[in-house]
This record gives sequence, C-alpha cells and structure tokens, in this order.
Amino acid sequence: ASRGLGDVYKRQGLTSIPYLHAYPSDGNFVLCRILSDLTASDLTDKLFNGFGILVNDCSRKKGLDGSFVRIASRTTEENIELVQALKNIV
Repeated sequence: ASRGLGDVYKRQGLTSIPYLHAYPSDGNFVLCRILSDLTASDLTDKLFNGFGILVNDCSRKKGLDGSFVRIASRTTEENIELVQALKNIV
C-alpha cells in the first residue's frame, strides 16, 4: 500500500512548521491552514518571490477562507526545499 502524501510531508518536516496545520491526505497534495497573521496570498507571494516555489492559494475555493493553501507533492528534494523555505518565512 502506498503512503499518503501527508505521511511524506510528516517525514520531511512539514509538521515542524509552527504556523501551518497540514490536514491528512491520501492524494497528491496537502491542504494546510495558516495559523498566523499571514494570509494565503502573503504566503504564496513570499514562497514564489523569495524561493521560486508555487503553492495554491485556496482563498477563493468554496468553503475555505484566506488562511488555506494547497501544497502539491513533488520530488523528495523539492519537498525538502519547500519545508526549508517555509521555515525561513516569519
């Protein structure tokens, strides 16, 4: 049986980001709620402009607000880079 993406990110440190709550996922993405004053727009801008990393701002998705982003699965190296970038954003 394959592991869900949530398991991949847990092993690679996504759960170490204090301002994010990652919801369990068996798909190729993880839905995360931002637990700080950052908005989804702020976070996606910082990741793209500072690190060249794209994540999906979910603020316009039905049932979600400006505190949700969706992170897609990439290679192990890219996932680690994402976690490092998230750690560098305050």
